[in-house]
Amino acid sequence: MYIRVFDFDQTITKHHTFQTPSLFHSDNNIKIGIDEFFLHDKENVSAIATYHDNQEYVKSYIEKILNKKLTLQNTIDYENDRLSVYTVDKETIPLLISTVQPENYNSSVEILTSEGKNTQIRHILDYLKKNHSINYQNHEIHFYDDSEFNITAAEKLTDMISKIKCHLIDKYKPNQFSIKSIKEESTLKNKIINTKSNGELEIFDNCPTQYERALDYYAKRSSFFTPRTPKESEYRKKAYLLFKSIPKDHELYETIFSIVKHFAIATDTYRLYKGEIEMDKYDKYCQNDKERRAVQFLLQHKEFIEFVNFAKTMEHYKLSLENLIRAGFNEFIEERESKPSFSM
Repeated sequence: MYIRVFDFDQTITKHHTFQTPSLFHSDNNIKIGIDEFFLHDKENVSAIATYHDNQEYVKSYIEKILNKKLTLQNTIDYENDRLSVYTVDKETIPLLISTVQPENYNSSVEILTSEGKNTQIRHILDYLKKNHSINYQNHEIHFYDDSEFNITAAEKLTDMISKIKCHLIDKYKPNQFSIKSIKEESTLKNKIINTKSNGELEIFDNCPTQYERALDYYAKRSSFFTPRTPKESEYRKKAYLLFKSIPKDHELYETIFSIVKHFAIATDTYRLYKGEIEMDKYDKYCQNDKERRAVQFLLQHKEFIEFVNFAKTMEHYKLSLENLIRAGFNEFIEERESKPSFSM
């Protein structure tokens, strides 16, 4: 039997959902190819270990992947994490989703993240052993996550588990479930490994851009931010209104949405706090006339200006915005006779 434990955001999902789950739905936010790995049957057991605090939201994605109904059987509360046990239609072994305790979320996630997903992985494996006689030491275990820190931490479980294989998922290929490296072996360094539908592996170069390296840098040094204060809630509201305000019938809708998504998520996620690395040019999204016109549209778009102005008042967002605007919007801002109110 194979036991597979998966992270959720940017491992299973195309986009990071935690801060703004209402913007994303399982119908269009699941990576292509995940269904070839996320299996739950007589020979395979899959589980989720995530820093989300809403197991029902995560469950909706799993039902879509498996095309089976999941029914909550019970929950087990630990000091900092919660294990939700779901029965799966026509299967004897339940599917487990490990999330963070919603009460005292900040302190709980800080404790959990100090050792990656290891606490959650242990609770999943212990439950399977105690309740279903699945001794993890006798089975092959796989762990999938888009965080290098979590992968490195999980490899330290080898002494306890004996057979765990850790797979780093490429978060920069958002549409496809793509294994970036396996234990950073020298032959695979700077390579991307894709699994084709026929099971064959294809390996090709993966030379990260400065922007991607910066994201990795922040991911290793980040602390979590959860929208609990009125000001933070107002930020989320303005981000939502910005997404909602983009006219769907606009000829540049897809391009505008892409830029807005990058802008909002860059400030809404926990990865871009300190501004210590100069971001790669934002014009990676502005390399043709269509993208150029999309930027010009946003510079005069009321909801975009309101969103950026408000984000500037939140200190850890301001640094990110300064980098993004300085790197990518300057050439457009400078062409205007008067700079918009959000220019840095």
